[in-house]
Amino acid sequence: MREILFKAWYKELGISNSFGLGSYPTWGDETLPYWDKKCKFMQFTGEKCFITGSDLYEGDIMERNLELFVIEFFHGGFVCRSLEKPNVLRSLSLLTSVTSIGDAGAKIGNIYKNPELLEKKLK
Repeated sequence: MREILFKAWYKELGISNSFGLGSYPTWGDETLPYWDKKCKFMQFTGEKCFITGSDLYEGDIMERNLELFVIEFFHGGFVCRSLEKPNVLRSLSLLTSVTSIGDAGAKIGNIYKNPELLEKKLK
């Protein structure tokens, strides 16, 4: 069973440290209550990026084979939505499991911290 963790985005402070149920997001010494409407929450997927080793959360942007994807929670599970073809969904495990390094998906940003990537089209 995967660990239930979250991160929060707060425009003035950036992305928080990860936190579990019953605790608050923190940014160094700064803590905000979870009910602050300016906070956007991202849930941990239970997966790690093969290339960077970092945990993957909702809102993370992945690149695989020159295509960009955003991790979303959709119909009870985590999927990767193509930025170039928004109707195309891929399994998160497709981007995190590999047969060779070239097949691996790489985490390159987050929709809150790197919004410019949402408009970028790789060629």
